[in-house]
Amino acid sequence: MKKLISAAVVKQAHADKKMQLDVPRSTAIITPEARSLAEKLGIKLVEYGDAAPRGKRAVAGNQDENLVELITQKVMARIPRGKQDPARIRKIVREVLAGR
Repeated sequence: MKKLISAAVVKQAHADKKMQLDVPRSTAIITPEARSLAEKLGIKLVEYGDAAPRGKRAVAGNQDENLVELITQKVMARIPRGKQDPARIRKIVREVLAGR
């Protein structure tokens, strides 16, 4: 099943102060609303084929970065605002997925 890149994903990226979202063409669909919102918020949507974009780190165990982002968003939704640390949560998620 393909991952849907919706306006909510773009809003979360903006809240996390991201300036770019890497989107694999083969496993994701970007909604028109998400494209429009990303443009309005200044977030670049980088679509790529089978190979990850240049400079994109592979997650240990070949885990997909979108999975890391999805889990991070789910965890942050359960943590009170003001106590969220997206970078730290992402790091922990990557470590758990890597089997550490």
